Amino acid sequence: MSRATKTVLGLMAVGAIGVVTGILIAPEKGEKTRKQIKDSFGDLGDRLNDFLTDTKKKGEEVISELKEKASQVKEEVENKVRSVKNA
Repeated sequence: MSRATKTVLGLMAVGAIGVVTGILIAPEKGEKTRKQIKDSFGDLGDRLNDFLTDTKKKGEEVISELKEKASQVKEEVENKVRSVKNA
């Protein structure tokens, strides 16, 4: 896991703790407080899912680009080897 990913996950965790703490301190009925906590974690889960989906997509794009570049380099090397053999 990259440093940036760890940082984002850490910030999201701290944010969730802050939201829960704020909700628990606020003078609301227990049922309403539980609903607010549930909604907050649902939103956090959605944001985390979006983040992971985006990260996976970007990773797949990078891998695809690297494979394409490696294929091009391999082809160039093979062409150079052939030209040296034929020289």
